[in-house]
Amino acid sequence: MDMDTLPEPPELLQYISQGLLVVTPDRNIIFWNDRFCDLFELPDSHLQRGMALQRLTDFLTARGDLALAKADPEMRANVETFQHHQSFELQLANGRVLDIRREPTPSGSIITTYTDVTESK
Repeated sequence: MDMDTLPEPPELLQYISQGLLVVTPDRNIIFWNDRFCDLFELPDSHLQRGMALQRLTDFLTARGDLALAKADPEMRANVETFQHHQSFELQLANGRVLDIRREPTPSGSIITTYTDVTESK
């Protein structure tokens, strides 16, 4: 997929309360919003359009954010599988709990939303 020919998502997606991440069928990141960076405490400069999702996953794992998820086989499958509808919770190293929902698009891309549910826990 040629990243230069993809349209820019509408600016209004920067203003929703959920974090948003869009990944192509070949697992490259094509969009994220500011809230996604806030939830994961990532500088926006850490992400690049077209970068491999695995690079981000490796960073979050090294930082400890995915340590709990990787220890549980079912949770590990949730974190690593990007092919179908999913809904699960993930606790980050900083204690934040995220409700994660993934939806595939007809083209095979995956749209994932991240909602901070820490206060309700």
